[in-house]
Amino acid sequence: MRPGDDFLRLIAQEGITTIVAEAREEVFTEEGPAIESAQVSEVMDGSTCEECARHDGLIVQVGTPEYEYHKPPFVLCRSALNKTRGNLCRRFYFYRFVQS
Repeated sequence: MRPGDDFLRLIAQEGITTIVAEAREEVFTEEGPAIESAQVSEVMDGSTCEECARHDGLIVQVGTPEYEYHKPPFVLCRSALNKTRGNLCRRFYFYRFVQS
């Protein structure tokens, strides 16, 4: 392994989580019905940190600062403290659509 490979791997892991979350949001926003709100969803297994578990089920309005703060990968996820693995947060949003 070359110097810097670990750093590149960390960036790739976090980048993938961010890209997936942003792609989901973009597709739902552009292609789906109007989004009313988003519900924070955690995996809730033995690897879910207590900081993330506290927010499981939280409903936030899309486009608000609260929505941006809780967006996956969650910035306060305890997995982010492990500098050898990067932020491995598995949080995602369930989108709630406007009922017509």
